[in-house]
Amino acid sequence: MEAITEYVVRPDKEQEAEALRSKFFAALRARPDPELSYRSLAKPDRVSFVHLGWFADQDALSRFQSTPYFKEFSSALPELCQDGPIATPLTEIHTT
Repeated sequence: MEAITEYVVRPDKEQEAEALRSKFFAALRARPDPELSYRSLAKPDRVSFVHLGWFADQDALSRFQSTPYFKEFSSALPELCQDGPIATPLTEIHTT
């Protein structure tokens, strides 16, 4: 299972968003899970971001979404955003 989450940070909230992302990813690194991978990528404007998540199965996704750090991140992020977050499930059609 894969998903992309897109969002644009409000210009006056960039530092808060970066602190929130840093805390979230520190928690992810402290609790590695071989059944998930999560990445954050900035677009050239540096206020638009995407998160790419891969989950081995529905159980891995549910486990991830039930963590305190995901709940904190996902509840705090919307107030920092100009647009989004918008999560979209992805279906792989080709890979190398």
